Amino acid sequence: MEVEVKTKQLKIGGMTCISCQNKIERKLRNIAGVKSVKVSYSAGTAEITYDTEIISLKGIYAVIEKLDYQVLMGNEKQESNIIRVIGILVIIVSLYVLLQQFGVLNLLVPSQLADTKMGYGMLFVLGLITSIHCVAMCGGINLSQCMPQDEAPAEKQSRMSTFVPAFLYNLGRIISYTVIGFILGFVGLLFQIF
Repeated sequence: MEVEVKTKQLKIGGMTCISCQNKIERKLRNIAGVKSVKVSYSAGTAEITYDTEIISLKGIYAVIEKLDYQVLMGNEKQESNIIRVIGILVIIVSLYVLLQQFGVLNLLVPSQLADTKMGYGMLFVLGLITSIHCVAMCGGINLSQCMPQDEAPAEKQSRMSTFVPAFLYNLGRIISYTVIGFILGFVGLLFQIF
């Protein structure tokens, strides 16, 4: 009996990062009949080689959809991206209007934020607000650092190889922020003394 092996390239919607890519690859590799899998979240594709006697293409679709991703046909990716962008813009504009209606934006004027009589509670709230900036600024950088750097096949990479770049990036960020904070604090102390 001859085994029929097929290779199919699928378009997958809903992948946003390397973790999505790894999640789909790991799940499909553990499915009986799947010979090889190569997923790219940046391209939104998956190249799957499978034994048609053991698993069907519909079975592969079902596995991917069970992980909360979509198998796209034709131009669905472009349409879903446009809908997502419009949805995000509507949310941002709605939040802006709500914040303006309740006067929250007037509270965030820099001259009203910093005060020598400010308590620890307000400092904590300011820290939360500034952390949003940090997440927005550093999030993209962090994601770019999480992308695999070597060209070794995914099955030869260890599970930790995905986390090492993110760990090193965040360790460097913490050390550099601490050193810069120490230096600026020391300079401020010198200005206060003299």
